[in-house]
Amino acid sequence: MNLNILIKFLKKKYKLNVKLVNASKLFLSKLKNISNPEKKRKIIGNLFIKVFEKESKKYDNLKFLAQGTLYPDIIESKSSTGSKTSKIKSHHNVGGLPKRMNLRLVEPLKDFLGPLWDEWSSYEIDEWTRVLNISTNVPCNWKVIQDNFCESYHLPTVHPQLADSHEENYAYTQFDTSTEGHNRMIMMGATPSRGLRGENPNLPAPLAERMEYWELDPTDFTDRVFDVRLALQKKMRELGSMRGHSHYANLRDAQLTDSHHYNLFPNCSLTFSADGVLLQRMRPDPSDPQKCLFDHWYYTKNTEIADSATNIELTDTSDLQDVIQYGEQSMGLIPDQDIAISIMQQLGLRSRGYRGGYLSGQESRIRRFHDVIDSYIEE
Repeated sequence: MNLNILIKFLKKKYKLNVKLVNASKLFLSKLKNISNPEKKRKIIGNLFIKVFEKESKKYDNLKFLAQGTLYPDIIESKSSTGSKTSKIKSHHNVGGLPKRMNLRLVEPLKDFLGPLWDEWSSYEIDEWTRVLNISTNVPCNWKVIQDNFCESYHLPTVHPQLADSHEENYAYTQFDTSTEGHNRMIMMGATPSRGLRGENPNLPAPLAERMEYWELDPTDFTDRVFDVRLALQKKMRELGSMRGHSHYANLRDAQLTDSHHYNLFPNCSLTFSADGVLLQRMRPDPSDPQKCLFDHWYYTKNTEIADSATNIELTDTSDLQDVIQYGEQSMGLIPDQDIAISIMQQLGLRSRGYRGGYLSGQESRIRRFHDVIDSYIEE
């Protein structure tokens, strides 16, 4: 198709401001006498970016380069194992791109999320709205907070109230990492902690209230509290659709009761319950590495059915809060506890007595988080 005809079509049909840049002579001159196919692709990739960056300077405030890379190109250009032999060839807009770019590259969100895309889509989160919005200036480096969110063992001491609703023992917890740099922790919910409450715990009042909502009689489980979780899953699946929880049909049983916690590389933490998600984001301070801006948001379809285990006091969507200073105003029980311990940890990490640490098996997500950071530094 004639390019001029295509540009006219795009402008008329989609109202796009398209500009054609003819850089063919530049590309041909740089490729002259180059016979190696891989070297050609690298040259094309570098020129591809340089042409865009040169043209972007003619306009105000252009910061991003958006491209919809075909997934076969990604597969051919990158190795999932890191082995050079498993890479097929470098495509100009994947493996052929320069390491340093003035424009920020934007790829489809689905590719960035990897396996998380399908898992999160099952919640039908496009119908959820933000019902809590708090941002707080925190005297702590952002990575310290993310480190905490990449492990589970701080729950017994930092969040003791969750022992009535979650099994925090790592032996009952699932840890996963993805090649995209993200990770997941699945922690059993709707059950007391065996480690902290023993093998014959009393039925916690919040759990009994949740059972009554789903038409379960708490007195039937007085002597078998650990059976509640599976009974709730069965009832939630049976009654969910008629009570407005249409997405339950898409969820696994574990997603109905258990906390699914995700660390999204590099600086986001998301905790899904069956009917809501707590999103926490740590944004580095632009001038002081010992500070960050901590975003604490909650999304749900219906505030009346949000998971009470998060101890979040939900606000109206129109009640958007300004940035607050840590210590001057409470963010809520859970985030206050998280940030307090992170600040103390940073003091310890910077002390003269600290000589480094060892990472245990359950800290595989922390190790993976820093491995991915190191890979960007090395590039």
